[in-house]
Amino acid sequence: LARHLYPDVVITPYSNGLMIRAGQYPDLTPLPGSVPESYFAINQLIRPIRVIPREGHSLHFYGEGHFNSTSTLAWYARYDRGPLQVTPLRGNHPALVSGIWQTDSLPGQQYFFAQGATAFDVEGAETGTTVWHLIREAANMWE
Repeated sequence: LARHLYPDVVITPYSNGLMIRAGQYPDLTPLPGSVPESYFAINQLIRPIRVIPREGHSLHFYGEGHFNSTSTLAWYARYDRGPLQVTPLRGNHPALVSGIWQTDSLPGQQYFFAQGATAFDVEGAETGTTVWHLIREAANMWE
């Protein structure tokens, strides 16, 4: 995230990951129309690695008004703005999904980029100008 665009966002590393905080005291239930833009930016950042609940999973099962599978998915997606765009991918940017990618700049060649790995620019191209297209999602290069 660009620090100058979202000064209220603090990203703190710890031994097993990152803690991401928006604002001094994040609001879990902001009113429509009052959601800080940083909430949408953080959502876009972590959306590719968001857990996909399996059948029967929910945020909690206990007490009045608990979550079910449908309401859990809705809660996770509450800051989504349309479908996740994973392709095209530009050089010098991280892949949002692991998979086999190709570029018109290298005809007949395919490359595996793991989720989060930075795509490269072809030799001689300006930084960020090589355009990659996802052929298929894959967990590794042998899939």
